[in-house]
Amino acid sequence: MKRGLIISYGVLLLVFSLVITTPTKAATDWGVETDERYKFELKNMSLYGQDYSLLFKENTTMEIEFTELLDNGYNYDVYDKDGLSQSNQTLFEDVLVDTTNYVLPIGLPIALPLTIGSISDYLQYYGDFVNATESLILIDELLTNISDYTTNFNMKVNTTLDADYLRLYSYSHADEINATILSGLLTGVDLGDIGSVFVIPTNITDFDMTITLTFNATSGLFKILNLQIRSISWQEGFSDNFNIDIKYALYVPPPPPPTTPTPTEESAFPWGISTMISLAILGGVFFLRRKRNQ
Repeated sequence: MKRGLIISYGVLLLVFSLVITTPTKAATDWGVETDERYKFELKNMSLYGQDYSLLFKENTTMEIEFTELLDNGYNYDVYDKDGLSQSNQTLFEDVLVDTTNYVLPIGLPIALPLTIGSISDYLQYYGDFVNATESLILIDELLTNISDYTTNFNMKVNTTLDADYLRLYSYSHADEINATILSGLLTGVDLGDIGSVFVIPTNITDFDMTITLTFNATSGLFKILNLQIRSISWQEGFSDNFNIDIKYALYVPPPPPPTTPTPTEESAFPWGISTMISLAILGGVFFLRRKRNQ
């Protein structure tokens, strides 16, 4: 065997052995873009059947700009109505849940990676995690706080993934929310504009809450948060339906209005002439028939 061939074969074996002993880390694939503003706003906030979204929309609207996309997360800036910026970071790290490690977001997951590390489809991976653990991560603390003050609290969680969206669903029910605890939680809390508009009940029964989180399956970007509460409130012995509907979503500019082409003389004139000719022919035929019958 020639010397050059022996050396080339040896180098090939060395490279192959390095590939086997040191697995290549797959690149992270992000569907969002840096230096682009993503605007999120309050679409609906209905309480007692009345929509108050216009009252809070200005203060709840924010814009997100991803400033750096990393292998394990991203840095982003938040802009409020005054244009003020706050820098934040979200990382995706190994988190031990029960006895299994999962790659989960540490921070607010405004966007999910499409692929990360050895996970070739993170949206499917995250959906499988939610289904297996019945945990939405984002709202676990909220649900834990609610469950501490309820009677017969139970929750169901599931996800769906199609070509367009990853949807995370959470349904919770409680027979009753403790009135004393609610009163204590609301004591000293400045409710601002909310408190001036309506009274928050302190005794709630038949509590049903549904939360849906939607992510775009192509970009991984958060798209919609829907929260719905159906319950009965009690005030001084009287009951009333205490219903809440909240929708917070990505702002999508409306499509431009369709342009209706203005008919030109060239297109309208022949149509008028042909109609007139047709009527004239019909009239002539009718006249000839009458004349022959006379």
